[in-house]
Formats: sequence, structure tokens, C-alpha cells
Amino acid sequence: MADQVLVFEVADEQLADNDPRWDRQVQGLISDLKADVGQVTRGDGPSQPGMKGVPAADIILALGSAGALTAAVEVFKAWLGHGKRSIKIRTSKDGDVTVTGENISEALLSKAIDAAAARKPAS
Repeated sequence: MADQVLVFEVADEQLADNDPRWDRQVQGLISDLKADVGQVTRGDGPSQPGMKGVPAADIILALGSAGALTAAVEVFKAWLGHGKRSIKIRTSKDGDVTVTGENISEALLSKAIDAAAARKPAS
């Protein structure tokens, strides 16, 4: 797999974007991704009022190998298992892949990330 940069927009329906617990959740997710995947950054920019995960909770992840993809899937699967969380994967202007669920399988999440990675990158 060639280096593919994906933007993961994470959200939690139960917390407002200005809730300190939300920031801790996002920082924890980023820490887990850095430990298991490596090259991860948090997008900066002002979030929109009342909107969680836009864009203050954008997570930019470079997937350079199948092992990085597998590790990212495991981290995101664990993260989705708490509360009412979702992940939108952005790679192009025309479409996103959104994953929401509590008991999502690794296979389904892996397919969603693969589908997003197969799209043309945003220009």
C-alpha cells in the first residue's frame, strides 16, 4: 500500500465540542493511534458552533503499510465501542465514508477504510 493520507473526522453525539471530556477523548484516540500506527496529526482550525468533530477533531493519518491499516482499524474499532461515536473518512470532494456503530466488526471497518483509500485524494 502506497502512503495514503486520510482524514478521519470523529464525533460523539453525547458530548459538545467545547466539553473538556471531548477534547480528552480525542487526545486519547490520537495517542493510541500514534503508539500503534505512527504518523498522526490533529487538524487545526476553529470548530463550528454546536458541531462535534468539525474540524477541531480531524485526525490526519498516513497509512503507509498494511500493518498501519490493521493497527488503525483496531484502534478505531475500540474507540467506536464507547458511547454514540462516529467516524467519517474523507479523501475526496465528492464523497465520504461514514462509519457509526457500537459493535462494528474489524472486517467492516477495514472495508470502509479500504474504500475511502481507493478514492481519489482531494485536490
